[in-house]
Amino acid sequence: MFDFTDDLSVGNEAIDADHRAFFEVARLIHESVHGGKHDLIILSALLMLDEYVEGHFYREEKAMKAVGYPRLAGHRHRHRVFRGRVRAIVEAYREGTMSVADNLSTLVVQWLRSHITNDDLQYKTWITHSSVDSRPLVYLTMEAELAHR
Repeated sequence: MFDFTDDLSVGNEAIDADHRAFFEVARLIHESVHGGKHDLIILSALLMLDEYVEGHFYREEKAMKAVGYPRLAGHRHRHRVFRGRVRAIVEAYREGTMSVADNLSTLVVQWLRSHITNDDLQYKTWITHSSVDSRPLVYLTMEAELAHR
């Protein structure tokens, strides 16, 4: 369930690494929630997911914009909707509704597999190595947060 498979590759090392990391974060969330971990560990995993969402989506959208990808607006909208779901879950968890994390790992994996298959693989022939910002996600997350202000 938490494995990145070759059929999900978009052919770009940085983006594929992000996708692999998403599966690992989903695994961490699953193991934390269902392994009886302390709430602080679960919250840390949720915040990690939120940061990955922000940085990775920024990386993809920046690359699509650089090459004039014609489906960018729809892709950006789907990112925005998922980002909102993740943020709502993180906030609900912070406010004491711990059960919101129970099925999050499944949601992340299902959404990610569907999104890569139905959306990301469509830009595979458009993006080039030089159009993708390959800096670590932490830099992209900070840049994305500044851009949203």
